[in-house]
Amino acid sequence: MNLNQKQRDALISILEYEQTHDPKEFSLGWTWSDVRVPPATLNNLLLKGLVEEKYHSNNSRGLLLTELGHEQSSLLTEPAKAYEKAQDEILTLPDELFEDIIGHDDVKELLAATLITEKPVHVLLAGPPALAKSLFLWDVEQVYGEQAMACWLGNKQGGTMGHSSRARAADFAHR
Repeated sequence: MNLNQKQRDALISILEYEQTHDPKEFSLGWTWSDVRVPPATLNNLLLKGLVEEKYHSNNSRGLLLTELGHEQSSLLTEPAKAYEKAQDEILTLPDELFEDIIGHDDVKELLAATLITEKPVHVLLAGPPALAKSLFLWDVEQVYGEQAMACWLGNKQGGTMGHSSRARAADFAHR
């Protein structure tokens, strides 16, 4: 389902509210002020079938998440939990990392250091063809999978550019 950022944030906020409060407290539903979501956003979620109206009067209405709303909000929170779990794990570098690349010891040291840092580091690999840029990226991807690779793009000169989500605070270019 196509949701904008406000709607995604609203779903997460609503799910969090429903999970942290006793259902008896909102048996007729919660109000926009309970979940701190603007009424216009709630109307959009209502039209998409993600929330349902349980109670309506002249000055108030009670809403609840539908099954579809629970599914969508769970899908939104699962990637965040997986990312937090991945960030909590301490990465250790295998001995065979970059063993298929001859030379480029300075680049090997830099990439190894950026992969084990706690703070984010961005890395840019740039240069003419045949400098082992793709080999470095392939090795990182083989060891750490997609969680380490945020971008892998080809440039106009035929070389490869990429950056790692684990490699985030110091930029470097190898030419």
